[in-house]
Amino acid sequence: MTKSIGYFPLAYWYLFTDPVTGPELMSKHTDSLFDALHAEPTVWMNTLCARDGIKNWLEQDKKGPVQPYATDAMRNDFITRMSRDGFAAPLSYYRATVEGIFFEEEKHLPADRYIVKVPYLFVAGTQDAVCLAKAIERSKQAGLTPKLTVEELDVGHWSMLAKPKEVGEIVVKWLENDLSKT
Repeated sequence: MTKSIGYFPLAYWYLFTDPVTGPELMSKHTDSLFDALHAEPTVWMNTLCARDGIKNWLEQDKKGPVQPYATDAMRNDFITRMSRDGFAAPLSYYRATVEGIFFEEEKHLPADRYIVKVPYLFVAGTQDAVCLAKAIERSKQAGLTPKLTVEELDVGHWSMLAKPKEVGEIVVKWLENDLSKT
């Protein structure tokens, strides 16, 4: 990925898959984590997309401006919930992926089960440094998403939070178009 796009968009996985340091560091610096997750999209290049970027951010307990949608109420809810429930369970997905847990189950599936045969909408944020808009094209070219519709918005990763009205309009338009075909 680094060779093809110039950086590693999944660098945050190093911390997210560490079963001890990841949950512990996030629990100690939940407020700082909130700021990193909801910072302007350009900040992610130095946090989520840089080796040890998010780890260093948390260890330094950095704070920074967040996007307008990230309200104080949203912050308080996040801190309350994560302080109560912790990060071990939410980070399990990342560990299961790198430990091959999903692969062990999925390797027995017939090849045609990987094809998404239902209509599929992907709303991509053109400023999203992690889930790149162009990344979905590979599955489309491989024939895995024959009914894929891609819509792009000029936002970062959390498009539904940053532009809820626009995302809603895209979904409604897509549903209307899809239903008219049946």
